[in-house]
Amino acid sequence: MNIVNNNNTIIGICLGMQLLCEKSDEGFGSGLGIFKTNLTKFSNNLKVPHMGWNEIHLNKSYKDKTITIPERYYFVHSYKVDSSFEYSLYHTNYGENFTSIIKKNKIWGLQFHPEKSHKYGMNLFRKILQ
Repeated sequence: MNIVNNNNTIIGICLGMQLLCEKSDEGFGSGLGIFKTNLTKFSNNLKVPHMGWNEIHLNKSYKDKTITIPERYYFVHSYKVDSSFEYSLYHTNYGENFTSIIKKNKIWGLQFHPEKSHKYGMNLFRKILQ
């Protein structure tokens, strides 16, 4: 079954988002490759994991400007997708910009934890599933 071509909404959260990508500096295995990008570890001068509340910001280069969602979420991660990736919908800054949401059709990758993000996470789930 090709999950990219079906009509279901798919949401990858944290590691789930990372598994939607091709590969990670974390190991030698491959991801699903739905998003043609790789994950890299945060630079050495940053405390990892990046843990706690942070804001997300709409990427100005993303083609669909109609998607607006709540802005604060809870993060726990050490690896990132570059914010210049073509499917990077939102980005966050933790010493450097990184992708916090990737989106391709009805496939969403969320680098943060909406389930730990109180009303912001609930509102995001509602928005995605509309």
